[in-house]
Amino acid sequence: MMEAVWALAGGVMVVASLWLPRIWPGAASIQANTAAATVSSDDNIYPVYREMGIAPVSDESRMKYQDIVVLVHGIARTGLSLRPLEQCLRRAGYQVVNVTYLSRSRSVNDTAAFLRRYTLDSKFWDRAARVHFVTHSMGGLVVHRYLDNNRDRIPAHKVGRVVMLAPPSGGSEIADLLHRWWPYRWYFGPAGQDLTTSARSRDVTRPYYELGVIAGNRGWLYLAAMLVVNGPHDGRVSVERTKFPGMKDHFTLPATHTFIMNKAATQRQVIHFLTTGNFQHDAS
Repeated sequence: MMEAVWALAGGVMVVASLWLPRIWPGAASIQANTAAATVSSDDNIYPVYREMGIAPVSDESRMKYQDIVVLVHGIARTGLSLRPLEQCLRRAGYQVVNVTYLSRSRSVNDTAAFLRRYTLDSKFWDRAARVHFVTHSMGGLVVHRYLDNNRDRIPAHKVGRVVMLAPPSGGSEIADLLHRWWPYRWYFGPAGQDLTTSARSRDVTRPYYELGVIAGNRGWLYLAAMLVVNGPHDGRVSVERTKFPGMKDHFTLPATHTFIMNKAATQRQVIHFLTTGNFQHDAS
């Protein structure tokens, strides 16, 4: 029951975050400050490393030559959605960079290029001993595209492990159902078109890094998914379609797509994979 309440509240917050800036321009700057980002326009937004409670990436006294975990959120979200996971990783001793970016106005490939230009540039890699990534939903596609596109630019010994939470690796049947519908196209923009099963089938690249995928199988809150998604699913993506060709490990737990990152079991598995390169399959 509580998860249903939180799902409804989360939906209201997402809708408000998308509609409010269109009817009140000042809301964009308020949203950006809340997400620890500075927003001016779609082309000039600068995703910052300065999330709550940590020095900016440019603060070399704290970030230089340490292992860093980069968090990348999903579509129509901000870094705030990964805040509980961020806090968990900090308690485990990791330096964390929680990136906020405009997730709907660019394609996955263009977003990856944008992050390379403004956030995860060569100076960022110079400061780190090793860089791991933990992503949610579409954020996994962005990180995979970023790492694949920049494979020749990133020092191989600095590429750490990657954990993707509920990635639409094989696309989403929900996107298939809605992607031609104008409210969907307006709401999710170019990125939403990259989430269909046909669009994802065109990406044949495989990870050259250690990749672990965590899927959820509690989709009862999402009525549309119950009608169009085959097999166990999280309400947005089937468990089967979260699997990434070439991944090292896969783990399924009882969680919905929207809140999978907040579960203690998810957070434990993330840390276990970052530490060992495998999930703890015998965990209760």
